[in-house]
Amino acid sequence: MALWKTRTLSVDQRAHIAEEESDVSDPFFLPGDVAVVSDADPLQMSKVYACDLPGDVELVMKIFGGGEMERKIMEKSGCLNYASTTWESKKPGIYERRVSYKYNHTVSVFGGGVTCSQQKSTAPNDEGWILNDIVALHDVPFGDNFRVHLRYEVKKAGVDCKTSKCEVYLRIRWLKPIKFEQRISKSIMEKFRNRLKVIFDLFQKESVANSSLTLL
Repeated sequence: MALWKTRTLSVDQRAHIAEEESDVSDPFFLPGDVAVVSDADPLQMSKVYACDLPGDVELVMKIFGGGEMERKIMEKSGCLNYASTTWESKKPGIYERRVSYKYNHTVSVFGGGVTCSQQKSTAPNDEGWILNDIVALHDVPFGDNFRVHLRYEVKKAGVDCKTSKCEVYLRIRWLKPIKFEQRISKSIMEKFRNRLKVIFDLFQKESVANSSLTLL
């Protein structure tokens, strides 16, 4: 019956099915509702993390650079099968990429997959970078009902530009209203707050280790 149905489909219908199957196998596939919002107002978001960091802005941005430092930090923080596309220039000073990984069961009892659409742009007055990250969670309870929007602001901290400051804002965008919305929102905020601390603590350890190797 399945074979008969396939044979009787039109060319357009077959192409549509093939496209859907391709999307499922694509680790960077994002639902149609996921789009980076570059002009998000941080006043409409909750600040979930802030810290001062050793190193200049460009060193800190290696957390999102797609290189060895990013891979090490994300793997140590509990990400499995971590992969990212290269940053592509969309406009002068604006770049976009996609990220894909899975949480290990230490981070999430459900495991689950994650796909992200990220956009980075230069901060006003060339103070640093602003990175917007739209996160879609898969195979977790109610994951299809919301998206998590993170906004990272990485800027110069000192006059000598040898230190940086990072502030992270978060907003949950609900696609469908559910009964446990407030409880889930609180849990998501807490988990991302803890996760951000782990990531930036790992960055500091990695940057210190790299500095030690440079001095040898």
